Amino acid sequence: MKRSDRPTDILVGERLRSLRTMRGLTMGELAKKIGLSYQQVYKYETGDNSLSAHRMENIAKTLGVTPNYLFGLAEAPTITEQESKFSNFIHAMITIQKDKPELFTIICKLAATSAGLPKKRRKKRK
Repeated sequence: MKRSDRPTDILVGERLRSLRTMRGLTMGELAKKIGLSYQQVYKYETGDNSLSAHRMENIAKTLGVTPNYLFGLAEAPTITEQESKFSNFIHAMITIQKDKPELFTIICKLAATSAGLPKKRRKKRK
């Protein structure tokens, strides 16, 4: 069956892609969270593959919505601008932690100092 013959799969895929990007996730990040390959998420998002009921429930739960949202039967979840900025910041920090651990440590110290958090005392080695 051609992709254009499955309008429901296309709708579900479009809503999945929209929700994933709204949550600030890459296809790879979502795939890892739900135990699939990047390619499988791509096929769901393009409507090339259909989602089983179980898989749809798992993906919806992971993204914080009901399966009805993916079918277009529920309103889009709202996310505030502040939540969006925070989500983007967290994803950036995860990338920095992996790629540049020294910079990650500096940013964490700067954030703690700026927030007025007490410095952690290191135990003296004997």
